[in-house]
Amino acid sequence: MKHLLLLAALAAPSPSIPTPDEVLAIASCRDAIEILRQLESAPNSPPPASAVESASRCIEQGGGADGLIIRAQLENALKKQDAAISDLSDALKRKPFSDIALFDRGLIWLDRNNYDAAISDFTSVIEIDGKDADALYERATAYAYSGKFQPAIGDLTEVLAQYPDYKPALVLRAWSNAKLDNHDAAIADYSSALAIAPDDDVAYFNRGLSRENRGQTRDAIADYDVYLSRNPQDVDALVARSRARQTAGDIDGAIDDLSKALQLKPQASNYNNRGLLFGLKHDLASELADYDRALELNPQDWTARRNRARVYVESKSYASAIADLDLILDHDPKQPHYLRTRAYAHLKLRHWDAAIADFSASLLIEPDSELAYLDRGLSYAKIRKFDEAILDFTKAAALKPDNVKALLARARARKSAGDKAGALRDYGDVIAILSRNIAANPNDASGYLARSEALLDKGDFDAAIVDAGRAIQLGEKTGTALNDRCWSRGLADTELDAAAADCRGAIERAPKNASYVDSLALVLFRMGDLADSLASYDSALAMSPDQVSSLYMRGIVKLRLGRTEEGRADVAAALAAEPDIADFYGAFGLSP
Repeated sequence: MKHLLLLAALAAPSPSIPTPDEVLAIASCRDAIEILRQLESAPNSPPPASAVESASRCIEQGGGADGLIIRAQLENALKKQDAAISDLSDALKRKPFSDIALFDRGLIWLDRNNYDAAISDFTSVIEIDGKDADALYERATAYAYSGKFQPAIGDLTEVLAQYPDYKPALVLRAWSNAKLDNHDAAIADYSSALAIAPDDDVAYFNRGLSRENRGQTRDAIADYDVYLSRNPQDVDALVARSRARQTAGDIDGAIDDLSKALQLKPQASNYNNRGLLFGLKHDLASELADYDRALELNPQDWTARRNRARVYVESKSYASAIADLDLILDHDPKQPHYLRTRAYAHLKLRHWDAAIADFSASLLIEPDSELAYLDRGLSYAKIRKFDEAILDFTKAAALKPDNVKALLARARARKSAGDKAGALRDYGDVIAILSRNIAANPNDASGYLARSEALLDKGDFDAAIVDAGRAIQLGEKTGTALNDRCWSRGLADTELDAAAADCRGAIERAPKNASYVDSLALVLFRMGDLADSLASYDSALAMSPDQVSSLYMRGIVKLRLGRTEEGRADVAAALAAEPDIADFYGAFGLSP
């Protein structure tokens, strides 16, 4: 404490015979200084109320500026900071270059978060004594706490030049460097501090943060481990280690840390973070449950709500997704991504007008979104607005070169609109693009599969069957190529036994794929096996109740079986869902 060094003269024996007033002044000042000495040895013990009275007598009896400083220090110890500042300011009027008064007032300003005033007083001390390490350190503290990290680092470097092992300066310089993303320097200082004081838990934690920022994930986890071995209930440290474990690929460990953190302190943000981790494990049920908990704690947690909407879409819970997306967009209407997501959910529910409205709104914000034009075009096509659909597909194709999806969709729309020549041009362009892809990668099964599907769509069944066969030869394993070959033969009403074998092969690979079962049902219908065809359509609809093609064809099968009322109901329901379904099947002679 600076005051004991410079004010000791007041308590020292006088070299001459004092006057009676001086005797009283010296006695009062000695009493006050003795109390300050006691405070230094027991800083948590408040001074007695008489201490300020002794200091006041010291001032009254000639203690001057030094007496004011003593009283200010006692007042500060009694939490009377306003009085202390007043006395220190008065002392500085009497002794303008008192580094003690300036330093002590700077400490009070620092304690009150008045960083500019603190910096000013510490700067005045440093102007008096440029090597005053205490003032440099405290000014660095004020700089750092006010976000002025570079000058803080400068002051701390000067302190450490004088006292290289001064741990508080090392730690504060490390923290300041970390704030400036100078993490290598921060790690070096934290390591030096820990060499001096290995029991500094906070230095381990903060070094872990810097190591994590530098990508030194394993070392960061090691630091967090040390800290958590001593502070096992620190939620922030558990969250930090969870984050590092996730980076290291230890998803289970990351979940375990967040689970411990949530037991200690349920927080929406950490439920959201754990939900994301469950998502990485493809545990949609647990992921969704965590977003639910996050939103119970904080209904305004838009990150959790956006994540929950995404999971609802992934799990095909489109109505629930729309409910969340409505709230998200009510909160902030100009979010094109979420407008498109809601549009997609409406599209999957066959809410064509709502889907078109959302795609249109998103395009007002992002007019160059190829995907929005493509999906809006698909919605228009579903309600037989082919002119609008063709216009959207044309825009999508212009925004993305060699856009197979847009060109193929435009071909279908043109074919449905009766523009056979335009459709053939588009099919030709698509097949040319896919043929170039095959030439570049002749052993890639996916290239043949894509061209097979385009040829099938065009109606070139023989070529489609050949390409599907080539994909099978190249090892396409999902069953898609087998299904495509089956479907091509079924639509063409040719090689039906081989078609049925292909469909059954695809179903063996993916027994719950409703599309594969739908293909088999068509082939069985072509073969005249109406009972088995009906059973297969029933099975497909049990797997995927919204599969309109199965509903439409089941209606036709029922009509053939004489179950007229049921058949008409299925056909009507299919047409209500997708008015263009009759166009597709009608092109292959399949009508009610």
